[in-house]
Amino acid sequence: MRRNLRANWISIGLVIGYFFFVYFQPSDVKRILPEIPFWVKNPYYDRVDWLNRFIELMWPYLDKAICKTAKNIAKPIIAEQIPKYKIDSVEFEELTLGCLPPTFQGMDKLIHDDKGNATISNDGATIMKLLDVVHPIAKILVDIAKSQDSKVGDGTTRVVLFAGEFLKEAKPFIEDGVHSKSYT
Repeated sequence: MRRNLRANWISIGLVIGYFFFVYFQPSDVKRILPEIPFWVKNPYYDRVDWLNRFIELMWPYLDKAICKTAKNIAKPIIAEQIPKYKIDSVEFEELTLGCLPPTFQGMDKLIHDDKGNATISNDGATIMKLLDVVHPIAKILVDIAKSQDSKVGDGTTRVVLFAGEFLKEAKPFIEDGVHSKSYT
């Protein structure tokens, strides 16, 4: 019974969606349905957060399952190697991947500009080009990224992070009044 209800709602949703697609322009749909959440219009928006939350909640169970699988795979390989190297025995006392789960960071980013346009990208060069910066140091970082992209075509994020680390290490010297041309 539940399956039939779900199938009916899906069918009704498809008919309504087809009706909107055929008979309305995109601006009409925005006027009729102005409160559509942004993550519905751009499904990449919350996907990383959802995935990280899911893995965090499931981590104790995933840890046990992954470790059990690793033990089951490793035991025959170890048993095969024990006579070859004249080892008495090898046993796993405890195997764990730790209490902190892995997190995903490198998925697409959603960037809005002042005009309401949205850009989805995972490319550091694209993201840096879209930034509207005023601060002189930030402008230098954007220029570094543009230069890296034009000369090499890759590694813009790495170059910006590297330059950011240089700036972080230089901050105490600047705060102490050490001039940038001092050598000691």
